[in-house]
Amino acid sequence: MERLKNADKIFCLDDNASDILFHDVLSALDELYQWRLKWNLLHGGATAVAEEHPGHAVTENDTRLLPAPTSVKRFGNLQSAAELCLFNAIVLILLRIGIGFGTLQALSLHSPSDHFILGCRNKEDGNQALKRLRELAVQSKIDVMEVDVTRDDSLIAFAKAVETTYGRLDVLINNAAVAFTQTSFSEMRSTYNRTFDVNVTSVAMTIDLFLPLLRQSPRGHIINVSSTRGSLGLSSSGKLPPTVTIAYCASKTALNMLTVEYGKDPANESVIIQAVSPGYCKTAFNNYRGTKDPLDGAKVIVHLLHSGTSDFGNGFWQMEDGDASPVRVPW
Repeated sequence: MERLKNADKIFCLDDNASDILFHDVLSALDELYQWRLKWNLLHGGATAVAEEHPGHAVTENDTRLLPAPTSVKRFGNLQSAAELCLFNAIVLILLRIGIGFGTLQALSLHSPSDHFILGCRNKEDGNQALKRLRELAVQSKIDVMEVDVTRDDSLIAFAKAVETTYGRLDVLINNAAVAFTQTSFSEMRSTYNRTFDVNVTSVAMTIDLFLPLLRQSPRGHIINVSSTRGSLGLSSSGKLPPTVTIAYCASKTALNMLTVEYGKDPANESVIIQAVSPGYCKTAFNNYRGTKDPLDGAKVIVHLLHSGTSDFGNGFWQMEDGDASPVRVPW
């Protein structure tokens, strides 16, 4: 089957080889996002889609499903998932289990034909994450590559390997981050240095190394995973309680400034550069004390990557309960 990258029809495939035809590309992308079928539905069994029936719900042992799009209907058969083409983007995610894992799961659901690269400090951890994703029936092409973002030689070798292997890069998601708390004055300098090394300096170096490839992409996009804790507007307003991880919060403020300054550079005019706050998600990062599922935290990233650039440009964005689309966060 001829690829449909520039066609006016987009197909979405499940394991039973039933396709869904979208007649309007732009509205279809938005509707496909809203229609958040999880992996066990997309690739694990039956689908139940009413032909252009508003409000129809798919109930396949999944409480997270939303109503199916009103413009969706059954259409024909595909022979293989390789024939599915929504964007065919190459997406690089610097992974931290939790938000990074949820982001990959959500992005793969939205655009299964994209090719994902996981940059992990420990390749075995990345392979374990990949194994878990496969158990969740994630079928997108995913490569695991080892990189230590705090080592210059490792970052340089990583960037060269990406360029040599793939020759292009469309999306860079900087998700690697650390947070430390100090128990004494003697730990203060190392706490700040280690936090800023990973959360700020390494992000800046990663962006610098991959910008040449991203500028060549027709859809170059950088997303820096930040936090509302880095918002000076929110912090100074009294809306956020005090924190014991001041170094982490300060590093996210610095990350936001990186986002602003790289976005202002005329050389990066063709690249969308954004910061996002996934919210307080249940991950190992906070000992699972969060209130949001990581899939919900990834929602803002999925929406920004698959929305028109005229809708959401450079800025700081989040999506909380009840938000149908990304909302600006004050810097």
